[in-house]
Amino acid sequence: MVRAHGARGLVAILFALLTAAIPVGTTGTIAGATTSNPVEIGLIVPIIADAGDGFFLDADELDAAAAPGGEWFVLTEMAKNHGLTVVLDTRIVASIDELGLAVPESVSRWLAEVELLDPLHLPWGNPDLWALAIASERVFDAETVAALSGVSPRELVVWPSGDVSRKNSLRTLYEWGYSKALVSDSAGTGGISRALSDELAPLVSPDSTVSATAGAESLRGSLSQNAVLTLPRNPESFDAKRAADVVDELSEMGVTFSTVAPTSTLDNVTLSDVGAVPPLLAEALEAVNSDEELVAAITADRDELLANRLRGVMVLSRDLSAPRFDTAAQLFVADTSWLSSVVSISLASEYTVLSNAADVPLSVSNNSDALVTVLVKVRATSAIVQVDTPIVAVTIEPRSNVRIEVPISTVANGRTMLVASLVSESGEAIGGEVTLPVTVQAEWEAVTLVIFGGVVVTILAIGARRTVRRRRAVS
Repeated sequence: MVRAHGARGLVAILFALLTAAIPVGTTGTIAGATTSNPVEIGLIVPIIADAGDGFFLDADELDAAAAPGGEWFVLTEMAKNHGLTVVLDTRIVASIDELGLAVPESVSRWLAEVELLDPLHLPWGNPDLWALAIASERVFDAETVAALSGVSPRELVVWPSGDVSRKNSLRTLYEWGYSKALVSDSAGTGGISRALSDELAPLVSPDSTVSATAGAESLRGSLSQNAVLTLPRNPESFDAKRAADVVDELSEMGVTFSTVAPTSTLDNVTLSDVGAVPPLLAEALEAVNSDEELVAAITADRDELLANRLRGVMVLSRDLSAPRFDTAAQLFVADTSWLSSVVSISLASEYTVLSNAADVPLSVSNNSDALVTVLVKVRATSAIVQVDTPIVAVTIEPRSNVRIEVPISTVANGRTMLVASLVSESGEAIGGEVTLPVTVQAEWEAVTLVIFGGVVVTILAIGARRTVRRRRAVS
């Protein structure tokens, strides 16, 4: 059995082909397969987060999947019991790192277990980089994607879906700086058997009505020595417990498993032209390019500020044939307020002005890893308040917020609204406007002094009058 040792240190090319233990190019079908006619295959187990919003996973999401009985836990146990090859979504690991000490204990234990299996590390969300390269001229190079994924470029294993490819698709990965790839034989390279993987998929589907035993028997008859299969790359397309049951049954039927080892190179292999990229993916990438123009107006660290948008389109691209792809792509393109979740402005719920002038506090937050400079614009909705400094430039450090005070002058008593917004130096809006109800009770100091003075004078007058009366009485 051949095992790929140390995925973190390998600088080799991963077509998902087996080396000496599983020769490349072996074909054929084993008829009437039984336990007396054993066969050895490679099976790839993807541990990938559900799409969600494409951003970091929270503690509850991680715990639900990694705790005993959860999807990732079951897949890890299956891989450990049968010596299978695990490919791990770096979005999961990055989310765990992001939580720090707040990560659930069950998640930490699970991660320690899966790391013992030397998992191959997929880019954030397992994107289809071939599809992204065909749909746009935007470069998703290894350096950029590794930074988004929280690993070094040498650790990344690219896994295109195989739904779309061009003759130079592998060469593109090489030019982008990648050194390892899992490739389907649908692109004409050998590697993962698309036909056998497609035969396995309905057997492990959440909607499958076929028993694990019947499904394994059917698949066993199609297996050839040294074939390489994979569970579906979309985690929503298979049930971990069903997959574990099918693998257990295959093992009982004499199937043994060998881990998939890296081999070959990327720069001298020509593929077949396969499939077409959905127009909505091209629209999503065009939206990212437009977002980049806005981001460039407020920071020099464009990739840092654009990180979640890039992660979102990477997750979107991973399964172009998914039933919900069109809806997800449309929502992605329509999301024009994403930046306001990264750079935002907040005000108090209400503010009362008790003098002729005041400084209204507001806060600007930056939840990215980029240094950001924006303009804060403040205006009043009526003439009873004048904003003395309607535009204030603010620079916010990464992962921090800045509190500023906007001076205003009051003209009359009453109620009004202050409206605040963020814009770039070129005037492009960043998110929507926020409002602050303001109540003006100006000149109260003078009125109070007059009243207080009147009271004092009255008291003095009464006291003086009584004193005069007493003196007259004594006289």
